[in-house]
Amino acid sequence: MKLAANIVYRDLEASPALSATIEKKLDKLARLSDRLAVQRVVVTAPHQHHHKGSAFHVSLEMQLHGKPINISHAEDKAPIAVREAFAAAERAIKAESGKQRAKRHVDKNDWLAPEAEPEDLDIAS
Repeated sequence: MKLAANIVYRDLEASPALSATIEKKLDKLARLSDRLAVQRVVVTAPHQHHHKGSAFHVSLEMQLHGKPINISHAEDKAPIAVREAFAAAERAIKAESGKQRAKRHVDKNDWLAPEAEPEDLDIAS
């Protein structure tokens, strides 16, 4: 299943290489869950007066099983910020999917001993 997402670039030109990387990462996320919907990927560049700290900021807005999952990550280089944001998204999806698959209760019949049939009992009469 291919995820359709709105890829937004703020304060920088859209890069074909970065867009291809984002599309590839979205395809990888799509294989993790069939109930995943990605609404938007935002890549933001620093303003001209920015001298220190993380420069590029990537945020992902998605829904899994109807629950919103928002991921954001900042790094000095755009490809690294994309990679780390999608790695965090993969961890979040796996954690949320694991919650859905976990057995919430124990069936009381699983731990009770089976009842013995009267003919199985060796009672001398």
